Amino acid sequence: MKRHYIIILAAAAAALLASCAKNVPTGANEAGKRYLEAWIKINHPDAKKSGLGIYILDETAGSGLEAGDPEDYPYALVSYTATDLEGNVLETTEESVAKQLGTYDPAKNYYGPVVRLRNSTALTAGQEMVLNTMRVGGTRKAVIPGWFNTSTVRYSTEEDYLKNVSGDDSILSVKLHEVISDIDSWQIDSMSRYMIRNLHALPDSLKYGFYYIQTKAPSDTNGFDGGTSVYINYTGRLLDGQIFDSSDEKTAKDAGIYSKNGSYGPLKVTMATEYTDISTGSGSAGFVDGFSFCLSKMRTGEKGICIFYSDLGYKGSGNGMIPGFTPLRFDIEMIGTKLE
Repeated sequence: MKRHYIIILAAAAAALLASCAKNVPTGANEAGKRYLEAWIKINHPDAKKSGLGIYILDETAGSGLEAGDPEDYPYALVSYTATDLEGNVLETTEESVAKQLGTYDPAKNYYGPVVRLRNSTALTAGQEMVLNTMRVGGTRKAVIPGWFNTSTVRYSTEEDYLKNVSGDDSILSVKLHEVISDIDSWQIDSMSRYMIRNLHALPDSLKYGFYYIQTKAPSDTNGFDGGTSVYINYTGRLLDGQIFDSSDEKTAKDAGIYSKNGSYGPLKVTMATEYTDISTGSGSAGFVDGFSFCLSKMRTGEKGICIFYSDLGYKGSGNGMIPGFTPLRFDIEMIGTKLE
């Protein structure tokens, strides 16, 4: 598989805002707080203060489950756009926004709802404040003060944030699509629905979170010894149909992911006794576990579809066009030890 750029969701740059009053110590963000309050009064006088101090500018109530406590629903499926107070886009999952900005690039980035882990390593305090009183199906646009925007620590009062945290103000527009209590079960349920709907089959799982559907029987049922070089064709896609990688040049071009620096045609693979050790022909790069496990089960001339959950793929971090906590599908042809 070709390598993809890893998306790193960049945190806003920290800025120290301070003010002093004679003999009266003030928090690090007191000046910033006064500035933001004045900005809100001028630009959004009807904004509602919520939580410990975010400002809700607009919202549409949802009718589904409330996000509530992250302990009950530690994951949320969301779409969002974040901007600074001047409206400059900092980050978006929305295809339409990226196209308006001229930054749309489906060969590198994923657009659409994404799963977010609701802990302090993945969401800032302010982002969690926006989410926790929303209901599924709802939308919300809110100003997040800078002191809620970069913290990996949760405090109980706004004063504690003001004393300990500095950051940049932002505006977050978010839609809550779903709240998730068990991410593994959620993925496996989505894979089952996908296979029934698109492949008209629900095969037995060969290992937890992994399914295989043979589409062409092998011409030779003998396995491969460790160190054997074989050739394969493959195409990888998300369950929404978006192709993110392919050994076939035409498929890559049709999917809008073609790279002139990429290499196309059958990929040479070195088999191994342990499937986790299967690698590219040079031995310099391995594969995600689900892909390797699929190869270990295939024989010469065989074609098949393997579908697996993110623990066997790119886990919670994702990779380029692949968002975190995302099941993957690979269509693979095991050509064998020789190219015809």
